[in-house]
Amino acid sequence: VPNAAALFKGSDVVELNSLNYKQWRADHPEAMVLFYSPSCPHCVKAAPMYKEAAREAKKLMLPPFAAVNCGRNQEVCGGQAKGVPTLRFFSSSSWDPNAGTFYGPRTAVALVQFVQLKAKTRSIPE
Repeated sequence: VPNAAALFKGSDVVELNSLNYKQWRADHPEAMVLFYSPSCPHCVKAAPMYKEAAREAKKLMLPPFAAVNCGRNQEVCGGQAKGVPTLRFFSSSSWDPNAGTFYGPRTAVALVQFVQLKAKTRSIPE
């Protein structure tokens, strides 16, 4: 099992947990969130693609990318992800059924295009 902290360390992906999830989501009404488990091979395989997409999205001033380790934060993942990995775009402080889950090809280009289609606003670099 890979070290969960190492999956997104040094990347543009914000690691969320039960302590910071609600506040971060309130501060970022539009965001792409990966719900994952470090013990899930598909999740580990998706991590480099997700980091690349996050880097590209930041360059394009798109909404931020975050990730939640569901193995450690079940109270966050329970209502948001039926399984892992789940890639979900949020467009308001609550779940927006018009935004939704990404089912496209697991490539950085496809994910960035999805976010470009869903995003209503461009974020301002911090």
